[in-house]
Amino acid sequence: MVYENNLMQLFRTCPTCTRTCQIETFVVGTLLSVTQICSHYYHKKLWKSQPYIGNIPAGNLQLSAAVAFNGASYIQIHKVLSSLRLECMCPRTYFSHQRAFLQPAILWQWRAEQQQVIERAKQSGKPVTLGGDMRADSPDCSLPVSTTTKMRTVVRRAIWMGKLWSGSDGRSTRRENTLSTMRRLLPHTTMWTPCRGCFWRRWPSILAHTRN
Repeated sequence: MVYENNLMQLFRTCPTCTRTCQIETFVVGTLLSVTQICSHYYHKKLWKSQPYIGNIPAGNLQLSAAVAFNGASYIQIHKVLSSLRLECMCPRTYFSHQRAFLQPAILWQWRAEQQQVIERAKQSGKPVTLGGDMRADSPDCSLPVSTTTKMRTVVRRAIWMGKLWSGSDGRSTRRENTLSTMRRLLPHTTMWTPCRGCFWRRWPSILAHTRN
């Protein structure tokens, strides 16, 4: 951490004539911009604490990425930084970065990883074993949305994850249809190598979809 008074000591004297300077500061999230104006010869110098990425301060975008990619809560991070009197961007800016940059980046990386796993399975020429979990709710709690993960168990890599509506009643017994839905939604299905077998939680109505 750098205290403002200590930082301003670097700008109090003109680098040309060594006389006292007038200092003007401007803050955009984590970006600090300092304008140094010589009161004698009117020399002017602009200093910025970080570069820009397009029209966005790099530190702001990096802070958003660090919070999102580590699964942290920016609301809590913002409270901590504000308590320390550290300059930071508002939560609305963070969520704007998340929608415009971070979520598309995560989706792109996920699809690239998915493509690599499928390509390696295809190139190996060996049958693969698939495993999955057909529900993601806690015991004694049925959620209206079911999350299904399909995983290649040999390399322990997820190749597909989807969130599917189970129906208005929200019962877990409606979630067995996620297997057939997965087959419809999973991209690159024509690239599969032979499947040696599948396993998941034992839901009786899944068996009919497995035979297909």
